[in-house]
Amino acid sequence: MCLNDYLYKCINEIKRKKTDLLFSDEMELYEGMTDSEDGLPTLDIEKVKEVMSQLPEGGRVIFQLYLLEGYDHREIAEILGVSESNSKTQYRRAKIKMKELLKDKM
Repeated sequence: MCLNDYLYKCINEIKRKKTDLLFSDEMELYEGMTDSEDGLPTLDIEKVKEVMSQLPEGGRVIFQLYLLEGYDHREIAEILGVSESNSKTQYRRAKIKMKELLKDKM
């Protein structure tokens, strides 16, 4: 399983379970880690931001609203004045593009 698949699986599982995330006061223990315990490389926030900035504007906005802000596709469609299927399609394309760009960065 590649890193991106792993990340999306984790995110989807969190959404499915509606898990509350707890942040540790000991985050400095994890700073500077280059590999996770399972051997997968960790992602740097700056790399993710850089890659997101390379997405087409429409896909980037939908990607952010869905994945980061937690809106569903019906809500995104209403906010942006597009169809729900358009929102889903642009999200899927943005996700695929993110995977490709992140893979190139690793």
